Amino acid sequence: TPKYAYECKYDSNRGHSTCRYTRWDVATSSLMKVIKDYGGTAQLNYQDRYVRFGLILFQSAAKLAAPIFKNPPEMIKLLADASVGGGTRYDYAFTLAKTHITDSLSKDIVKNRKSGFLFLTDGEPNEGCTVGPQRVREIYELKDSMGKERQIKTYAVGFGSGLGAGGEACLSKIAQEGRTNSQKCNTGRCLEFYA
Repeated sequence: TPKYAYECKYDSNRGHSTCRYTRWDVATSSLMKVIKDYGGTAQLNYQDRYVRFGLILFQSAAKLAAPIFKNPPEMIKLLADASVGGGTRYDYAFTLAKTHITDSLSKDIVKNRKSGFLFLTDGEPNEGCTVGPQRVREIYELKDSMGKERQIKTYAVGFGSGLGAGGEACLSKIAQEGRTNSQKCNTGRCLEFYA
């Protein structure tokens, strides 16, 4: 359920309210849908998942909210409970992501599993755009146990007008270093393309 609805108006003809939602609501509700649709089923203990998810939240700092092997319902709850505020520090998010991805892949029982990184933001980076693209390049170039590049692509998705020209330019650099294209979304439908 979106937490940051505004301009809600009751429509007596339809018998319900309509609201506008913040960029955060659009981004998180879209990601929750992708996690639910591609995260597997409880009956099989989520071993049938198409995509494994981890969650790093970043504002003034970055924190690992859920490691890659968390079950989808836990991920959805974490997203639902998360809140916005503070800064938008891409550098912290990418630095932590690189560390976590490296650690997770070293412990993965399926060696050389195909991996990708989805970066989802509703704001422009506060710190500029130098560290983020560099970390994304390093993530792409991570080596497997045989010393071969893993080629982990980064998919950069920005939501809403809070990105501004600087944010869009930064996402384009990030996507270029991650060997993909950036995507600006006004709805959550574009996230389904990446799943």
